This record gives sequence, structure tokens and C-alpha cells, in this order.
Amino acid sequence: MDEAIKEILNFFQKNGIDTSDGKVMGVDVVELLSRDVSPEEEKLDQAQALIYEAWDAETAEQQIALAKKALEISKYCVDAHNILADHAKTWGEALAIYQHAAELGKEFFGEEFKRWEGNFWGILETRPYMRARSGIVRCLRAMGDTKNLIKHYKELLKLCQNDNLGMRYFLLPLLIATGKDSQAETLYKRYKEDYSAAWFYARALLDFRKHGAGPIADASLHKAFAINKFAPLYLLKLKKLPRRPPDYYGHGDNNEAVILIEESMPAWQASNGALQWLDAAWKQYTPPKAAKTAGTRKRAGIAKKAAE
Repeated sequence: MDEAIKEILNFFQKNGIDTSDGKVMGVDVVELLSRDVSPEEEKLDQAQALIYEAWDAETAEQQIALAKKALEISKYCVDAHNILADHAKTWGEALAIYQHAAELGKEFFGEEFKRWEGNFWGILETRPYMRARSGIVRCLRAMGDTKNLIKHYKELLKLCQNDNLGMRYFLLPLLIATGKDSQAETLYKRYKEDYSAAWFYARALLDFRKHGAGPIADASLHKAFAINKFAPLYLLKLKKLPRRPPDYYGHGDNNEAVILIEESMPAWQASNGALQWLDAAWKQYTPPKAAKTAGTRKRAGIAKKAAE
């Protein structure tokens, strides 16, 4: 085995990742680094280098010019297509470009597409493809295509089980809003260790839809209140949402509540009696004297763009 490959495997091993079988996140590192690079891959690397320049470009014209130049080198440069889609004049035009980009990305991966399933985004080569798929869901959201939107969210979670792009925060309230409670429960349990306000408020709403107002739903709602005390103010329209969504949030802070409401309000509105139940519970709620605090987090890029 090449010394460089040994060093890579040892690095992951030291960081608690088992590499005894020569694999990292399901990827055969030995095979990946030992294989010859094809001419098309070399061209793609050259094209991607132009994309890094495009991302730093000061004007849209410069970005578009560099993206087109990259595509002259390799049609498989998915990020070049993504840039062109970002500057499209209509959602429909952007959707067509993102879809084409995703198709080319899948074609380029070949058999590895199936092998990498579940570990997308964690594998750097898949990130342009995932950005294209994220672009597709942004377009579908803007166009109100709920049926296809749910399908794409599920596919993205299948490709990236760690959900690095935060797709579950869009899918869960959408499933509830469309009456797919069984699917929502399955998704909730899949990420049951999630400590976000979105997950706690979704749990409370699911319990209310299943059991109605009472001990079970009330207990879940009080847990949600303790996690984020600002969310009820927006759900009950006691406080106005800011004109622009926040770029950052901290667990339990006002910004987290704003981001939560953007996605979950339709689910609460679609649940008969839920807002009245929330209102009654909030009026009787006494917040704890001390609250847990956590570090500030940057909002997922897909969430930020989707709200624009």
C-alpha cells in the first residue's frame, strides 16, 4: 500500500473512524486513490478551478463568463451550470438548468453514484451535484410544486443520511401540513436526537394531531417552550417577523424561532385547533428561571436561499 494512502487511513483512524477495511464512510479509499485519473476527470479539475475564481468574482457578468469558460473545458462541470442557474431570469429557467446539471453529475459518477449513496456531501466530489439538487428544491419551493418537492427532499436525505444541508427541517413540517403524519413520525424518529426547536415543536404538533389537547401533547409543548420561548410569539402573531431572515442563530434564541416559523407555520395552520391550544398553553406557561445557552450557528445555505 502506498505510504500516502496509509497516512490518510491513519488520520481517520486517529479521529475515531474505523478504517480497518480500507474504507471511509463506505468509500474504498485504497481503490479511489490508487486508480488512474481519466482525461475527462483532468478536464473537470481544470474547469472546477475556474469555478473557484467565479465564486470570488465581484460581478455577475464575471461569474457567468468564468462559468461558460469552465463549460468549454468540461460539460460535466456541474458548478458551472449551477452558477448559470443562479443567474437565470425565471424560476422555470433556473429549474431546467439545475436539472440538467444534476443529470450530468449523475452521468459522470457512473457506478460510483450508487456506491456513494448515503454519503453524499461527505464525499467532496459529490458536492457540486448536491448543490444542483438543492437548487432544484429552491425552484420547486418557489413554484409551489409540493408533490415533487417532497420527492426531492426524500431523495436528498437518502443520498446524504447525515443531512448536511438540513433538508429534514423543510420536509418534516411539509409532511405534517399535507397530512402525511405517518411519514412525519418516521422522519422524526430517524433524527430523534435532534435538539433543535424545530424538532421539539414538531413533536408537540404531532402529539396534538394524534392525541388532541391533553397530558401527552401538553408535556411535549412545554418541552418545546423550554427549548425556545420565542417561537410561540411568532406562531401566535404576537410579534412580527423581520423582513429578512437571519443569517445566524443560536439554540433557543429569537433568530432560531424566526427560521422555525418560516417553515412550520403552514403545518400549524393546517392542524385544526392547534393554534388555539398553543395560545391557551402559552398564556399559562411560566418559563424556567435559568435557560441553557449554546454557541451561535450559521444557517444552512439552502435554508437561507430558499427563504429569499
